[in-house]
Order: sequence, then C-alpha cells, then structure tokens
Amino acid sequence: MAATDAPVFVGVDLAWGERAMTGLAVAAADGRLSASCSVRTDEEIVEFLSGHAHGAVVAAVDAPLVVRNPAGRRECEAEVQRVYGRYGAGPYPSNLGNPSFASGTRGARLCALLGLDLSVSSTAARRAVEVYPHPAMVVLLDLDRVIP
Repeated sequence: MAATDAPVFVGVDLAWGERAMTGLAVAAADGRLSASCSVRTDEEIVEFLSGHAHGAVVAAVDAPLVVRNPAGRRECEAEVQRVYGRYGAGPYPSNLGNPSFASGTRGARLCALLGLDLSVSSTAARRAVEVYPHPAMVVLLDLDRVIP
C-alpha cells in the first residue's frame, strides 16, 4: 500500500441487536481519532462509516463475525475463555442455536454492506477482523480483573 493509500482504522463495539447502542470510532493512519459516535441501527452504522471510512480500511469489530458451530463455543472463544476467563474477560459463546445468529451474524452483514473482507489472511485494502478488547485491556493495563 502506498503512503497515500494508508488505511483508516475503525473500531466497532457492535451490539448483538439494534436495541443496544453500538460504539464507532475512526482513527487516521497516524492513530489520531478523527470521528466517533454511538448509534443503534445498521443503517446508522453504514451511514457513519461510509462517510468517515472510505478507501483503505482496517476494521476491528468487537462481535462475532463468522459463526458456524451449531452449539457451544467457537474454538477461538474457548481459547480466550481458557486464558482470560479468570480475569472476567472471557467472551460470550456464539453458536447457531442463538436466535441472534440464525441467519448469520450482524457483523458479517455489516461488513458485506461496507465492502470489508472477512478472510483471516486478507490483504485487501478493506478488511475486518474480530477482536476481543477485554483480554487486551487485561494485558495492556496489567489488570487482575477486566474494567466493566
């Protein structure tokens, strides 16, 4: 990627449904916050991000993006729970038995609308990754328990 094609970085604290608030933040390639807001609907999310995150984008989404397991936890959730559960930083289990994921994930639908590639090995100019902020908080701030 050329310097002029430097990506913006997007953080999405995605609610599992449209009743709770979703937090959005956009940072320029130099790390400075350029925009943020809280919204509820998918339309509001797409409108905000389309206005602030065009071109190259790396989006960090705090929500399940790909859920294929019929029950229980995904392998990544089990591993995060095993390592960080004692800090209160384990993720909620995601599975197709949860009505929230019956027709795919909200995160994947939004990524498709925004043209964000979900492949783990993606080198696309516009891509998204699923993140776990609570374990990161524990490690980066050297905490004994996650900050609620």
